[in-house]
Amino acid sequence: MGMLEQWWDELSGVLPLLVFFLLLGVLAVILLISLPPLFRRRREAKEEEDGYDLGLRTLPYEINRNFLTPAERRFYRYLDSYIGGRLALFAKVSLRDVFQVSRSAGQETLSYFNRINRKHVDFLLCDPKSFAPLCGIELDDSSHQRAERRERDKLVDRVYENAGLPLWHATIEPEYTVYYFDDALGFLFEDAEGEDEE
Repeated sequence: MGMLEQWWDELSGVLPLLVFFLLLGVLAVILLISLPPLFRRRREAKEEEDGYDLGLRTLPYEINRNFLTPAERRFYRYLDSYIGGRLALFAKVSLRDVFQVSRSAGQETLSYFNRINRKHVDFLLCDPKSFAPLCGIELDDSSHQRAERRERDKLVDRVYENAGLPLWHATIEPEYTVYYFDDALGFLFEDAEGEDEE
């Protein structure tokens, strides 16, 4: 029994020191976890204050010379000729610029925003005066047959449908005629034609 008491006395003398080092270790781990994000936030804030002045370093950007694919360029030219200045035509428009998340999303606003954040529509037709979107156009090539692309298209279709904005899935054709565009987009000009006749 005396040996146990002696061991306990020795342990009691060392215990506060062990607890101190244990707490010191926990504090060190907390600091190691929290400091890098803190420094990163400070660095980002400094870059913002400096106006993103990166000095003389060359930035790794260059012009994307394939902004539109050959098929998209050809379609654009035919479509531009068809609308003849009656509508404003834009290419590769981000969905986040076409749509906004309604207040009804509540706390899920960011989640709904992220679903469309990195997606775009190939072409967007807008009112030439107000620039209000009138119709989106997706030029469907073979990439739209891939499973992940079909899932993306389903989401985009639902976004357009829920917002009440028409979306036309155009197919790549050897050439495009007025009738081809009339079938899909003629409704955009019906009101204007009615006004012209009066």
